[in-house]
Amino acid sequence: MSGNASTWARAQIVGNGSAKALLKEYAHWASEDYSTWVSNPTLIAAMEMDIKTIRAARDRLVELGFLIETKRRSGGTGNIVVYQMIAPEGATVVQSLDRRTGETVSLSPPSLEEYQAKQDQKRSPSKYGTPKGNQKRSPSENGAPPHLDQRGTKNGVQGVPDFPEGVPKTDPDFNDLGLEKIECGDAGEKTAHTLDVEKQNLEPATSGFERFWDTWPSATGRKQAKSICQSHWEANGLEPDTELIVMHVMAMKRTPHWKTGGDPTPIRYLEQKRWRDGEPEPAPPENSAPEFEGPWFESDSGINAKGKQLAVPREKDEPTPMYLLRVCKAAGRGPWIDHMLAQAKRSNSDKWYRQVVSYLGEGLMPTDFYAS
Repeated sequence: MSGNASTWARAQIVGNGSAKALLKEYAHWASEDYSTWVSNPTLIAAMEMDIKTIRAARDRLVELGFLIETKRRSGGTGNIVVYQMIAPEGATVVQSLDRRTGETVSLSPPSLEEYQAKQDQKRSPSKYGTPKGNQKRSPSENGAPPHLDQRGTKNGVQGVPDFPEGVPKTDPDFNDLGLEKIECGDAGEKTAHTLDVEKQNLEPATSGFERFWDTWPSATGRKQAKSICQSHWEANGLEPDTELIVMHVMAMKRTPHWKTGGDPTPIRYLEQKRWRDGEPEPAPPENSAPEFEGPWFESDSGINAKGKQLAVPREKDEPTPMYLLRVCKAAGRGPWIDHMLAQAKRSNSDKWYRQVVSYLGEGLMPTDFYAS
């Protein structure tokens, strides 16, 4: 966590309360280089906002230049977007005095130009700097003639990533496949196994979009407009994110929310970039016994379970009526609203009843509530 990032974020003018709160939350989790990532469930719990508000606020921060999306991913399943905090043009400059040196220190994240220059520098090491990728040096008069561990361009490997366990194998390992590699000069004919491998290599690979489309559930009838989805996929260059998208769809279609009709249409999923939301909450075992009896809103255990499901954290020593009110609002319209109103009315406190009605809002009131 970076105190500099938090101090800087509090001083910025964003023009929107939700976006400002989200910027401060990302700053709270920022690293020293001002890179930051937070899962959507964590944001919902910390900010007490619905996911649509959070997405809109995040889009605003990206549009204003306070956040840019990197190619890095993090989290338990590696599908949470890592953002880079940026000081856009016109941002408030925040500085601090170093008491040890007496120098003025900037608390601002890098500008877009500074960040891009740093990335370019990482991609293009100097002529006499670190060897590129897995290029190794052996003793010579002036240092090291390169030894390349994998095939490269005429002048050497360009931009080979630094793999902690060595360069990945790009050619099939015949030993792993259980095949015998045929050396040149052997008499004979290719084995049936070898022909099968060659046949597989000649078959065209399935496109990322087709994998996405085949993975999408069709039970609810929302799997529509394939050509529109494919056009959106290609226009927005989503092919590199295929694995992330497919894994997220596979996880989401196992959730009770999607199984019971909560799945969006494929085009809406792609337009809203839902795969950035992070992994869903694990579903309880299908045969597990319920933690409470009757409607959830009629018992403490039910209210707590529903609050956890809706990512509504319970404050320390928070009274059950107050927590129930917050969970009911998060749950939307349903019989729990009538139950909440009836409880408030039975409390014989006009002030509490008015607070309940005001907090829930007109949109959640029963249809005949305002009937004269």
